[in-house]
Amino acid sequence: MGSRRLHHDGRVRSAVISLTAVVLVFSALFTAAFIPLEHRLDAPSHGQRSATIDLATVRRQTLNGTPRRRVAFIALFLAFILIMLWLPFRVRLQLTPIVVATTAWLGWETCSVLWSVNRPLSLRRLPSWIITAVVGFLAGAALGVTGCLMTIALICAVYIVVGVANELLNGARDPEIGYRFAGTLHPNQQAFNCALLAFSSCWLGATESIPLGIAIGGMIAGIAGLGLTRSRLAFWASQTAALIAIAVTPSGSNPDWPVGLAAGIFLSGVAVRNFLDKVPVQDGLGGTLAGIVLFGRTSYAASLNGRTILWKLALSDVAPNWIVGQGFGAFWDVRRIDMMEEKTGLRVWVCHSTPVEIFVRSGAVGTVLFLAAMVAAFIAALGLHGIASALLGSLLILIFLEGLLESFFALPGYTALFLFLLFGAFAVS
Repeated sequence: MGSRRLHHDGRVRSAVISLTAVVLVFSALFTAAFIPLEHRLDAPSHGQRSATIDLATVRRQTLNGTPRRRVAFIALFLAFILIMLWLPFRVRLQLTPIVVATTAWLGWETCSVLWSVNRPLSLRRLPSWIITAVVGFLAGAALGVTGCLMTIALICAVYIVVGVANELLNGARDPEIGYRFAGTLHPNQQAFNCALLAFSSCWLGATESIPLGIAIGGMIAGIAGLGLTRSRLAFWASQTAALIAIAVTPSGSNPDWPVGLAAGIFLSGVAVRNFLDKVPVQDGLGGTLAGIVLFGRTSYAASLNGRTILWKLALSDVAPNWIVGQGFGAFWDVRRIDMMEEKTGLRVWVCHSTPVEIFVRSGAVGTVLFLAAMVAAFIAALGLHGIASALLGSLLILIFLEGLLESFFALPGYTALFLFLLFGAFAVS
């Protein structure tokens, strides 16, 4: 009996060590791949205003592509293949709903090249998206749910540490905007990064996957960073998701972790509004309440910072192709970028909404397939037991709410990679 127990304990320790090693390797790979592509040293001072965007550079990159991005994604794919060959785990996928839905969605997006209104542009942009999806999905399947959330938490923590260091070294401020924690990203993207750290640390702590102190520290760091970004969308999406986690926590499970998460998010908002925001009181009670809810950033709130105008123009342009879309990556060409600036004053090359982004390129069919993949992932998350299911479900709700007003999950990058990591993990859970 004693020897069997020792043998079992040894196997458990070996599995933990193997998982930790794989998490560290994947975290290093993804961090090295995306920091040079998506992070900027001047983010604290120049990353918050549309007017600071160099539209000439955007046009040039749209016409000719970015060699650095092509090299980075090819290198990511090759390095990933080498890691998968080295892994002590083997990925075995079955025809579960999440596998079928994700395959159908990506397959449809790939086929959209056939009817693209700008096939050369589609062919140039599609490979980086497919690499992001395939690498994320297979890595998630290899890591499993626990390894996937450990990887997300570790990468997000690294991004915050790098961001804090950059703020200290390159922290010049725009006096009209006031302080918003950006680090090396736009504050809205940094906000979601912080929210991911808070939610993943909460799950890892609740499931006792990592030491208690590390989980609490990660959750506090993520919540504090989230508040300091003053991102209205990320804050209220996180607050809503945390409250839903409390509501769906099964009876008999300890609700302390989701309660602590929701309370921490609320308190961070209170602290930021009291110490950083200038809430307008001259507009009466309604103006004061709006200022509180919107972190003092009430300008253009009615149009969601111009998003509703952008969506109206984008949807009207794609109306003739509403069933199948205009083809992957074909919607945002130079002509349309210039047209959007002329009509709205916005310097944009994305729709600032994941469903709208998918709709303009893949039509109603692609949008339905994307939503089917999200629903399949949510059902898979709720299929887990106890507090793990509640917190994973709330994490997907956070992603969905964030995606309504941001295109992060429809574009090649580390945020979309995290989504596919989760999809892959659910495929084998």
